[in-house]
Amino acid sequence: MQRQATPEQVKTVRDDIQRIGFRPFINPGVERKVIAVLGELDAKKAALLEHFYSFPGVERVDLISHLWKLASREYHPSDSVFDIAGIKIGGEAIAVIAGPCSVESEAQIIEVAEKVKAEGAQFLRGGAFKPRTSPYAFQGLGEDGLKFLAKAGEVTGLP
Repeated sequence: MQRQATPEQVKTVRDDIQRIGFRPFINPGVERKVIAVLGELDAKKAALLEHFYSFPGVERVDLISHLWKLASREYHPSDSVFDIAGIKIGGEAIAVIAGPCSVESEAQIIEVAEKVKAEGAQFLRGGAFKPRTSPYAFQGLGEDGLKFLAKAGEVTGLP
């Protein structure tokens, strides 16, 4: 949408997106609103999207075909920065998240947590649930694995 687009103009576009059969997702943005159009696109609907150029307040219409539309730079050009336990993820700094594929025991995950922290990782990860195609294969420790991860986080201070 244009920088000076009014709330009424945004509502008109949003309502028309729904009328066509799509789901609008509005990102308020810092400088302007961006409206993502979510849904399955066929030739008829693609042609309908072109008519949004005639709507007051619309700056441009871009077709983003990525499966990750809402995370794409076309939709959200600025960096996404999240704060988890006082640590920033995104932007200039690199956040290192490390740990084993599978949590196997409390002792194992604490030992791994101490090592990944010593190597500079800011976060601990580990698989507690391991869905498999065979019901006879290791399925992970489940809730016990989550408890062991929490304990390792307490011991090392890693979220």
